[in-house]
Amino acid sequence: MCTRQLQPQQLERIAAKLTLCSRSLQTQILTLHRELADTRAEIRASLQDLQDGIARLEEIDEYVREIQDELFFQHEYKFTPEEVRSREEQLEELREERQEEVTLLEHVRSILGLHQASQQKLREVIARLVRELSVVKRKEQLLVVLALRSRMVKVVPNKLF
Repeated sequence: MCTRQLQPQQLERIAAKLTLCSRSLQTQILTLHRELADTRAEIRASLQDLQDGIARLEEIDEYVREIQDELFFQHEYKFTPEEVRSREEQLEELREERQEEVTLLEHVRSILGLHQASQQKLREVIARLVRELSVVKRKEQLLVVLALRSRMVKVVPNKLF
């Protein structure tokens, strides 16, 4: 067992360092919690964009089916050649729009994956900092016990009124 006594100045320096470390860790944790909240909002926005894109894709697919049906049964609708050409142009535009939407959805999925990875990394860093803060708090408690044992500080009970 170590019997070495710490001087009051040494205890004060240690206490100051622990306090600075504790405050720094708490500030970092708070900042990361804010970033995590922002990341969660970005994930929600990306999920909404994904749902909206899927809904648009379904609409486009429905229009494509309608036009394809019209073209398939054009003899029943008695379309003029100009109307057939117009429907074919619409169909081509819808296919291009669909491809653009698919590309956009792929991009949104990619962004969503990045946000989710960022969220996971933030959680890991927060957990690590919380563990470090726990260690610092235990050291602070140990320092208080040392100060009490060496009679450098005295505990005075509160006066009862």
